[in-house]
Amino acid sequence: MKRKNKKRTQPALAQIRHVAKLAVNARGEFNSGPLTWFSKFERDKIITALDKLAGLCRAPNYNKDVAALSDVFGISRDRHSFLAIDLDWAVRLKEPQVTKTLVRLLDMGDPAIRAERIYAFLHALGVKELSSDRGEYEKVIIESEYEVKKSGRIDILFQEVPRVEGKQPTAVIIEAKFTHKITKGQLKRYRDAVNNATCILLALDERAKQGLKGRQNKIWSFVAWRDLWLRFEKARPDEDFPSLEILMKTLWGRIGGLNPEEIK
Repeated sequence: MKRKNKKRTQPALAQIRHVAKLAVNARGEFNSGPLTWFSKFERDKIITALDKLAGLCRAPNYNKDVAALSDVFGISRDRHSFLAIDLDWAVRLKEPQVTKTLVRLLDMGDPAIRAERIYAFLHALGVKELSSDRGEYEKVIIESEYEVKKSGRIDILFQEVPRVEGKQPTAVIIEAKFTHKITKGQLKRYRDAVNNATCILLALDERAKQGLKGRQNKIWSFVAWRDLWLRFEKARPDEDFPSLEILMKTLWGRIGGLNPEEIK
């Protein structure tokens, strides 16, 4: 068996050597022309771009524009959500997917960071008379799809939210909407099921308020998804948390980003 293998390999090795010699001979001298051309092309492009960039920096409103972007989006932070990867899922996020994922991510991690994250979120919602002591937020309980007996489910519920000195801890009920439809009676049932609660209607725009009836307009505060996104993105703690950044970037696309009229 060994001799047969030897006889079979020798011709193959000879062919490889022959092809290798042909390849070496065919190359000839190294031609540096293409690399020289590409180097010049690349250098010229950079020089042209630098000239345009310098002109942009000299524009009268340049500093104001950058300051405005930083003020609105908080783009100066190192781990801004716009820098997260894009998810090409071909899936349009629905309300339960966002609320469940958001609650899970708000509730994760080191207790101190978690407390900072929760405070930033509640502050972005506009909840009033919050305690400034971040340590107190480690006691906050967050739940999604909180079941109300025979009355449906609350999208997001915060419990034991600390308030300023002299005020009792409160609960925060969030009814999240991507559409404008509010089921008849659902908001009243949620309000009645949780004592001492701040009630927030989180929707794309104020058309959702059309579903509020009578006293509900005073009890339920409207917050736009986009306003919450912008405030929370600037206020959330700096942390290595790719999952939250990816959710925020994906959510920005789902809630519509900026309107064309605002970009003009």
